[in-house]
Amino acid sequence: MLEPGLVSVASVGHHVKESVAQDDLVSSMKEAAAKELLPVSHDHHSYKRLLKDLMVQVSLEISLDEFLSFVI
Repeated sequence: MLEPGLVSVASVGHHVKESVAQDDLVSSMKEAAAKELLPVSHDHHSYKRLLKDLMVQVSLEISLDEFLSFVI
């Protein structure tokens, strides 16, 4: 059986690896999104539609959160 201190070090190491992997994933998603949004930013109509869609999505998410907190 390992000493408690050694288990903690192994656990911290595991969490660090997970955090690095998550950070890498988020960074790659951010880069991909930036590449996809670049053409949209030059087209006023597309950009306006994207902003509207994002506002609707956020509104729905807020409404859902409020509804769930009310129900639960």
